[in-house]
Amino acid sequence: MKTLAEKMEELAEKGKVGKIIKIASTSKKQEERVAAIDAMRLLKEEETVRCCIEFLKEEETVIRKAAANTLDRIATKRETDKLVHYANNEGDSEIAEILRKAAINSKDRTPRW
Repeated sequence: MKTLAEKMEELAEKGKVGKIIKIASTSKKQEERVAAIDAMRLLKEEETVRCCIEFLKEEETVIRKAAANTLDRIATKRETDKLVHYANNEGDSEIAEILRKAAINSKDRTPRW
C-alpha cells in the first residue's frame, strides 16, 4: 500500500497541479496538507509557488515549515524579496532560516513561466 507522500508524488508526476493545490489548501488533515505541499516541489509551477507563499501566512508551524522547504526548491528570483520579507517576519527561527536559504537559492533560478 502506498504512503500518503507516495500518492501525492504520483499526482505530481501526472501533472495534477489543481488536485494537489486543492488538497494542500482545503484538507482538514494536516498530514495530507503537508504531503501535498511537499509534492509541490516536483511541479515547479507558478501556481504552486504562489500557493506556498500564501501558506507562509498560516498559523500552523508545520504548514509554514513545509511551504518554506518547498519554496527552497522551487522559488525563483522573482520571489527573492518576498522570501526575505517573510524570513524577517517569521517568529519561528528554524523556518526563518529555511526562508533565508530559499531566498539565496532562488536568485539562481529563472522562472519557467
